[in-house]
Parts: sequence; C-alpha cells; structure tokens
Amino acid sequence: MSEAIRTQIDALTDQDAIRVLALLVDRAGHLPDPTHLRQTEAQLDDAAANPDPTDGIDLNADPATPGDLARATLTYLAPTHSDTISRAIVLPTDTTRFDPTTLAVGALILIALQTEVDITRTDNGRWKLRIHKYRMRDSTLGSLLGKLIASYRPPGQ
Repeated sequence: MSEAIRTQIDALTDQDAIRVLALLVDRAGHLPDPTHLRQTEAQLDDAAANPDPTDGIDLNADPATPGDLARATLTYLAPTHSDTISRAIVLPTDTTRFDPTTLAVGALILIALQTEVDITRTDNGRWKLRIHKYRMRDSTLGSLLGKLIASYRPPGQ
C-alpha cells in the first residue's frame, strides 16, 4: 500500500470513512438493503458477546469508534482496492445515497471482509464469527477483528 493512500485514509473524518467503506462495498456489488444490514449488525452483536478465541485476534482490544473501524478496514483493504478507495475518497458527499449516520458499520465491515470472515449460526442457535484461519497470519486483520469484537461486546464483558 502506498503512503499516499494511507495518508488519505487517515485524514478521513468518521462520516467520510464510513461513506467510503459503503461505496467500496457497493462497488463490489455486495451492499444489501438496510433491513439486511441491520440483521447482520444484530448477528454481530450476538457473536461479539461470545467470541471464540482465535489465533491472531486480540480479544482484549479496546473498542473503537465506527469511523476508526471503517478507517482500519479501508487500510486493510487498500493493498487490493487502492484505486477504488482513492476514487471514492474524492467523490463529493452524497447523503441521499448513503447516510453514514444510519449505516450499520459492523455489517459493512463483515461484508467488506467476507473472504476473510463470515458469521454463522451455531448448533445452539447463537451467532458466531467464523474466521478463515489461513489469513490470521496477518496481524492487521487480527487487530481489526479484535477492535470490531470489542466494539460490539456488551459492556462489562
């Protein structure tokens, strides 16, 4: 990843980082309707309450803001999506298409990372994050997922 794209991502406001992440997911053809985003977000809440210890994920990570999570996801995806991210950053803000305050950021992250992580239902009906372990050698992904879990974990857990 170039230093220029990293600087662009780091300079994004929280709302712009969420908007750019939504545009990236939409560009890939994976942006679902708002109802599906909320359902995925609810599944993430359930999965974060009972995380599985997985090599490379820091389950003691501090929670992050939605904007920080979006920036971390963009940084992780930048090596393979730098052109799309750069174009999305310079697009004028259009809140009629994506209102960052109403988007389910956790769901966007799961969709953006769908080749590395997905959410599955366990035999007892609970939701669980399933991480493709072959990618866990990447400490950036482990750090991002640790922050995501911490941000959705119920208080006091």
